[in-house]
Amino acid sequence: MSIETGQGGGYLGMFRNGMGDSAPVYTLGWVDDQKNLDEYWILRRYSDGTVSLSPSGNPALVLDRRAENNRGQLWNAGGGQDAIRAGGLPANQKWRLKDLGDGWVSILSAIDGQCLTDMYMKQNGGDVQQTLVYACQDRYLLGQKQKLG
Repeated sequence: MSIETGQGGGYLGMFRNGMGDSAPVYTLGWVDDQKNLDEYWILRRYSDGTVSLSPSGNPALVLDRRAENNRGQLWNAGGGQDAIRAGGLPANQKWRLKDLGDGWVSILSAIDGQCLTDMYMKQNGGDVQQTLVYACQDRYLLGQKQKLG
C-alpha cells in the first residue's frame, strides 16, 4: 500500500540503496519509476490495537521512532520476522492509527501518541523531507494526516 500525506502529492518512502538500520523515511513526490525508491508499505495489525509498517522492498525492517532524534526511520525488527508477525516489537517500532474521517488517519507513536509528521509543511526547501515524530497539533494537521491506499 502507499501512504499519502495530507500535504498533497507527498508519499512516505525511502531510497532502496539505503535500506538498512537507521535509513531515513522521507516525504517524496510520487515516482512512477521505482528503480531507486520504495513508496510501498506492508501494514500489520496486532491484537493490542497497534500496527507496524515495513517497506515492501525489505519486510524485515520496520518504521522506527528513534528516541535520540524523534526521526522516522527504518530499523531491523528486534526478534526478526517472528517478532513482526507476532507483534512482539518494542514500542518504538509500533504505531496506532487514529481515524480522522474521509479516509484519513494519523499515525501515532505507540510510545506517547505523538504524530508521524510530514516535515515539508514546516520547512520550506527541497522536495524531500525526512519525517519526524512531533506533538499532534491542529496547526500541523495537514502534515500529520495520512491516507493509506
